[in-house]
Amino acid sequence: NGDLEKIRSIGHTEDRFDTKTLDITYAVQEGASGMAGALERLCERAEAAVAGGYNIIILSDRQVGPDRIPIPALLATAAVHHHLIRKGLRTSVGLVVETGEAREVHHFACLAGYGAEAINPYLAFRTLSEMADQFPEEVDGKEAVKRYIKSIGKGVLKVMSKMGISTYQSYCG
Repeated sequence: NGDLEKIRSIGHTEDRFDTKTLDITYAVQEGASGMAGALERLCERAEAAVAGGYNIIILSDRQVGPDRIPIPALLATAAVHHHLIRKGLRTSVGLVVETGEAREVHHFACLAGYGAEAINPYLAFRTLSEMADQFPEEVDGKEAVKRYIKSIGKGVLKVMSKMGISTYQSYCG
């Protein structure tokens, strides 16, 4: 979470990079039929962000709540990725996904396969931190999160190696 906040604020310290966070939730009143329009608006906002000089886009579902429905993170990532490819803008921007959905290696591998260069599973981190009292004494919340990140990294590496891919950049998208 701290690393994502560094990425989010990088535009304040570095002239070459600027970050835009796009909300991937929509109003509950729109219901399931509102998802198509929400996806279209998300793609338009991503295109406008790239045209506006932003070169890092964070797709975030943190605004989810009783009045906000999240677009599935994989669907939102894939839609934005392919929309930007069609517009010839994809190489100008990095996609970061901030989602509560990603928990297992498969989730991370799919998000990467659809264009996410970085993923912040904030809900998994929070869950591990809050479960810290159930872990052995030598493992606190911070250590649990560190081990989780390491295990997800090893799992994604295993998936890539089975496919004959040696770098995340080759797997991404």
